[in-house]
Amino acid sequence: MSTREQEKLLDTLSENSLVKAAIVVDHNGYIKARSGDASVFNSDAPAREPGSKPTENIYLVALTKDILAVAFNDDTDFERLRKSVDTLIEHSGLALVEDDDD
Repeated sequence: MSTREQEKLLDTLSENSLVKAAIVVDHNGYIKARSGDASVFNSDAPAREPGSKPTENIYLVALTKDILAVAFNDDTDFERLRKSVDTLIEHSGLALVEDDDD
């Protein structure tokens, strides 16, 4: 089950014009919460033709206990999306997992 902070984050992400959809997944791969609609998260969507260009990408973010996957259009500026999503995560009270560069 998702937390109140995760639900608030998903609600906020669904209002973001850069985001098509978002899901929160636990480390066992179970979807805890979702918002929006993207074919990349739809298991019933038809497979892409070989050699065709994808129209959606995913930004994966490791949260303290879960993983956030954010789907966005291929033509979206990734750095702008990343900064927007990371800011929304900080404002939601959730923590990002810091990279260990040791």
